[in-house]
Amino acid sequence: MVRNYIRKTLRQSWDRQNMANAIQAVIDGQMGYRKASKTYFVPRTTLERRVKMFKTSPDTESATKKGLGKFTPVFNKEQEEELVSHLINMENQLDGLTTKELRILVYQFAEKNGITHSFTNGMAGVDWVERFRNRNPNLSIRKPEPTSITRIMSFNRVMDNNFYDLLEETLETYNLTNNRIYNVDETTSVISSEHVKKKKKKKKIPVKICDKTGKHW
Repeated sequence: MVRNYIRKTLRQSWDRQNMANAIQAVIDGQMGYRKASKTYFVPRTTLERRVKMFKTSPDTESATKKGLGKFTPVFNKEQEEELVSHLINMENQLDGLTTKELRILVYQFAEKNGITHSFTNGMAGVDWVERFRNRNPNLSIRKPEPTSITRIMSFNRVMDNNFYDLLEETLETYNLTNNRIYNVDETTSVISSEHVKKKKKKKKIPVKICDKTGKHW
């Protein structure tokens, strides 16, 4: 099973921003294909095809998109940044996602946004997750330490205000009503702490549990 893909060709090793600049220079009549190719370090024949593509459909994102074989990126840079931001946001709320939950989330993200993908069984593949981690080295997996609701709720004034601001934003964003909110603080269930995605440089990862005593089922 593939874990670390080794690139076997130098094709499409050009920089996307350089290609965008070269296309714009040709379109604006500032440079010819030969000069733009040398100035921005992009292949001339590729530049010609991309300019033709841009003239047909003036979309820089599509005209500079790269991809070879089955390892063509599913998401663009902005979409991946959105995923990373969401993971970090979940961690800050003590709701870090496990690898399996991340795989499911990625599949749902692609489906909801109509993004072409090759994911199966309702989730992204393990290999995709590994490459995602390599592209985003600020994320890693570590088993979190269970943190009781009582400890989490030991707020100071600033944390208290932040909590209620976040609560209000969440209720408004998802249009949550009282009948959709459940209190699990007083149950006797302890949720096992699986490995979760988290931002690097954190030595400990707290995660919410329902009770701070041992396992009760």
